[in-house]
Amino acid sequence: LSRHEKVAQCALALSGNEKLDHNSPQEKAAKWFSQSGWEVEVPSSMRECKWDSQFGRMYSAMILREALQVKDPDWFNRPPHTICNWARVTCSEAGNITKLSFNHADISG
Repeated sequence: LSRHEKVAQCALALSGNEKLDHNSPQEKAAKWFSQSGWEVEVPSSMRECKWDSQFGRMYSAMILREALQVKDPDWFNRPPHTICNWARVTCSEAGNITKLSFNHADISG
């Protein structure tokens, strides 16, 4: 499978959908992995496709970002494959996201 197909397959499994709706936060988040997030490792098998994985954590953060229509480019301006180093993201020592800061993020809606 191509990277795009692996991303779509895992995104569908995590989202619990048969397909990603056009322009939905889930579809936009999945597209991010083929563009800015191309360095992020995509699970090689469906068994590895879990919310509690690097891909799952990043996918959920990007869904939230797209759903809230965050316009702040600094939110993920650091190396895309290391979410815990992103601006406005705080993680535990285990690498789990514990806080997202949306101040000055021009949130609308």
